[in-house]
Amino acid sequence: MIRKKPKKRPVKLRSDINQLGFTTDCSAKSSTSIEHVQFMETPTTSSDWCRGGSDEDRYLFKSRLTPNRKFDSYVSFKLHDEKRARKRTSVRRHSSVKVKPPPSPPPQQLPNFPLLNIYGRWEPVKDPNATMNWKTFHRLDVINKFLNTLEYEYPSTCSVYNIATTAEGRQVKLIKISNGIVGNYGVWLDAGIHAREWIGPAVCTYVIDQIVRNYQTLPSYFKNKDWYIVPVLNPDGYEYSHTTDRMWRKNRSTHFGVPGCGVDLNRNFSLGWAPDKNQPTHANYRGPHPFSEAESIAVRDMLSSGIPFSVYISMHSFGQLIMFPYSHTRQICKNYVYLLEGSTYMSKAIYEATGMQYKVGISKDVLYGAAGTSADWAHGRGRVPYCYTIELRSYEHKFDLPEDQVKISLIYTESQKGSLSK
Repeated sequence: MIRKKPKKRPVKLRSDINQLGFTTDCSAKSSTSIEHVQFMETPTTSSDWCRGGSDEDRYLFKSRLTPNRKFDSYVSFKLHDEKRARKRTSVRRHSSVKVKPPPSPPPQQLPNFPLLNIYGRWEPVKDPNATMNWKTFHRLDVINKFLNTLEYEYPSTCSVYNIATTAEGRQVKLIKISNGIVGNYGVWLDAGIHAREWIGPAVCTYVIDQIVRNYQTLPSYFKNKDWYIVPVLNPDGYEYSHTTDRMWRKNRSTHFGVPGCGVDLNRNFSLGWAPDKNQPTHANYRGPHPFSEAESIAVRDMLSSGIPFSVYISMHSFGQLIMFPYSHTRQICKNYVYLLEGSTYMSKAIYEATGMQYKVGISKDVLYGAAGTSADWAHGRGRVPYCYTIELRSYEHKFDLPEDQVKISLIYTESQKGSLSK
């Protein structure tokens, strides 16, 4: 009698139950297959999100998440050994759901925003004082001169626009990087919506510099997209945090007779917005009504202009998180799997290049719930398929990141830059 060879049992890595009641079982068919698997989404609460995790928590072959609420999802990724491409994705809920990305609007040209020219009416002129580097946190005027210099040096690729005028009269500037082909999909990137998060504008300007100066040698998946980048979305608050209050968060608008009380711009979008119980002086004051601020109106108008945006990314700090909608509700968005896959790809690219761990997941699970955020609106109302909020480093320094840490943060951005454009 021939005895059958016993089947090898999967190697069980870890079983854990966190504070939200999610039971996560991770297993790999063999110890060598771990390198071919995806980064794990680990829901946490606001009290334990910054504790980090072990290396075992970072990879999975199959992940089954069973929360206490009425939702049951199963995500299975089978990766090719070399290309590591997604071969199969399946989602099971209480009812069958076909997951499809939301349709993109028809391609159109950039809205008729005024072209930024400081020295001339029609042609930009290079500013000799535009000394931009990434060894320190620069003030707003240096960042604006940097954008104008790029427009002067690369006129066929770069265009700079004023998309809003703030309460204190400053301009919100956007740079468009494009090969000029009509119908390209758009990638939106903004930073500095919260004034005290200085690392965001530094990372954003670095991304601009690297794309523009290396544009001709970049892969086609960079050049076949139009890049719309706003390095400082909250210029009034950004300057105020440099001159007066380092921990200032909001813009500097006036409401209810309180001069400069400001509004938290990342609570001023209409999706999930509700009347605020907080006073105008509160750090999270969301404004008297949705889109009460020029800065949030500018983002809304750009995303609603007919440009076929496929990606929306808002840079924040701190926490080392890559989050996607929704943050105002427990409702799971229809293309949850695609958003999870995109965030996993970015997080894995960062880890392979630097060893730094970035957690991924739904905003409400990995950080906290918030109403009226820009990413929620971009996905739910703006119909942008891939929307992310990225919390940059670091745990140790929080918002007050030392200047000598700027370059280290840029290394992480370099590994992330390619993954978000594919």
